[in-house]
Amino acid sequence: MPRDYESRRQSSSTPNANPSQTQTLYRSTQSSSAPPGDISQLPKGQCRYILTIPELKGHRCGCMGFHHNTSLPGATCYCGHFSCFHSAASFQKTSDDLVTLKQRVRELEGLLQQNGSHQLTTLITRISDLEEMVEKNQEEAASQLKASYQNSSAAWDVIDSLQERIKSLENYCQLYCEQITATRKEVKELYNRQLELLDGEETLEERIKMLESPRNILPIFQNAHLGEMPIAMDTR
Repeated sequence: MPRDYESRRQSSSTPNANPSQTQTLYRSTQSSSAPPGDISQLPKGQCRYILTIPELKGHRCGCMGFHHNTSLPGATCYCGHFSCFHSAASFQKTSDDLVTLKQRVRELEGLLQQNGSHQLTTLITRISDLEEMVEKNQEEAASQLKASYQNSSAAWDVIDSLQERIKSLENYCQLYCEQITATRKEVKELYNRQLELLDGEETLEERIKMLESPRNILPIFQNAHLGEMPIAMDTR
């Protein structure tokens, strides 16, 4: 029983060495790595694949011709893109095209030199005009600054004179205040004297009225001249 199990395990672990099966497996592997159809029908032109890299988004692949990469399955170029993204034929430059292209390049170089010299002359002229304008603006700014400095100096002189006038007015105001205070005292004294005069006038009026009254005058006169007057005696 153990011998039968050992013989079965060895027979199941040993691969089948049938040559037809080995050849079929090799063909299937070879066909998966090889491109379908004729290789001569593959495109030869440049790659038109649009890149999806964020830094190069919108740009096409830089491959200028299809070169079949046989190490990869299918019709794949060395740029990593399939043949369907390549153009059918590459652009073949002839001698006439090269001459035309060189002539066009020379014309463009001459035009560039002409425009460059003209632009350089124009640029120099503009720079000179700008320098003159800057110098003129600097002179105007200097004159305006000088005028403003003179105006500020005159303003400060006016301010100084105004401050002096203000000081003199303050002194005058102080003197006037003192004079007004003294005048008020004098007016008060005059008012008091006027009241005293009014009181004296009333007293005098009362005395005058008293003197003018005959009742008051006769007793006074009799008392004053009674001893001096002679007594009249009738001698008849």
